Amino acid sequence: MNTDDIHHAIDRQVPAMRQRGFTIGTTAGQISIPPGWIADRMADHLTRALQCELLYETKDRYHQQPSVQGPDTLLNRRKADQHDH
Repeated sequence: MNTDDIHHAIDRQVPAMRQRGFTIGTTAGQISIPPGWIADRMADHLTRALQCELLYETKDRYHQQPSVQGPDTLLNRRKADQHDH
């Protein structure tokens, strides 16, 4: 899932699960969950799982950014200035 999919699920799909209930499809058949306490509890768990996935995606994107430790960083320029004096 990408971040847009996750936001859509949290904003639209999970609230619909609470309000209308939902169906889980398995290879052995379907499980129908009506609105109520089970739907609420499963929606809570799914929300937490999606938030964790969103955090992972955000963190992964942050770590893919180019490093700022190149030769032109302020720290490296200060070290070079100290050696020149």
